[in-house]
Amino acid sequence: MNENELKEEYAFYSFAEDDFKEAYRSLEAVNRYKRDVAISALIKIAIISYSRPFKKCRGEYKKHYNIKDDIIPKQHKNLHQKIITYRDQIFAHSDINLKKPEVRKLQLANKVRFSITYRGFSPKDFLHETAKMKQLINEVLSSLRLYINEIKKRLP
Repeated sequence: MNENELKEEYAFYSFAEDDFKEAYRSLEAVNRYKRDVAISALIKIAIISYSRPFKKCRGEYKKHYNIKDDIIPKQHKNLHQKIITYRDQIFAHSDINLKKPEVRKLQLANKVRFSITYRGFSPKDFLHETAKMKQLINEVLSSLRLYINEIKKRLP
């Protein structure tokens, strides 16, 4: 790996560390708010920030970077997958298959209307898991920092 590639890799993992810290800080702030809108926004920020390093990041010297799921401790695999699913299929996209919509035709007098019912999701689905999410983030950060320190040793 040449010097520029190494510097770019170091930058990616440093940015990933920042993303995890942002996720953690958002979860820390949840307890300071009572309004649902604020709590939901903070949890959504945490989910998106946490997920970012696991998604493709385009580089100049390497086609793309992302943190592999093998950094996730076994006891947190299910929570990690739930976080990624919410990010991918609910917050970043609006995937129909996860919402399982049912469309109903309604005849009202001489008007036809349609109603859609679907499985709802909310960032507050994670409210009871914020402590586990913070533990997951701390453990991922510990592993990531070891890797970052190895890269630092190789930097010129």
